[in-house]
Amino acid sequence: MKKVRYAAGAIGALGMLPATGLAAHAATAATIKPSATTGKSVRLLPRAALTVTCDSKHKHTSSANIRGYISYDSPTGCVGFVQVHRYNGHPTHELARLRFYSPDHSGGPALTWYIPGTINAGNNSILFKSSPNIYSVTMVCEEIVHSSTNHDPVSGISPVCQTTGF
Repeated sequence: MKKVRYAAGAIGALGMLPATGLAAHAATAATIKPSATTGKSVRLLPRAALTVTCDSKHKHTSSANIRGYISYDSPTGCVGFVQVHRYNGHPTHELARLRFYSPDHSGGPALTWYIPGTINAGNNSILFKSSPNIYSVTMVCEEIVHSSTNHDPVSGISPVCQTTGF
């Protein structure tokens, strides 16, 4: 008898937990909570902002031997996907340098990433992909650089940039 009672209790609890859990997240996500260490207030994003997809819009820019592409959301400045395609060559030891710009940083990039690519010898190209899901981005710039010392830009390939409207 006890096994049946526990199983029924577990089923009842499982039926209630998802609804209760979602309500709890929505209720707490829009509140301001004091920080335990600094005494300052910390504002959490509303639940709606946490579920926004970062791929409602798309932009691409091309230059000699390179094409940069982003998927983004303009109200939040969220960038969900970046793709860089290097045409007319597939040498080894090259990376794509992604620079994410934010209004909080005066002129310089807020964040810089280096990502490796996949060589397509038959297409004589390299494809670089990343899914950063970064918020508050005003612009993304992509450039092909050497993976050796100092990440020097590859000559003959200009950087390309896309804006998010944030």
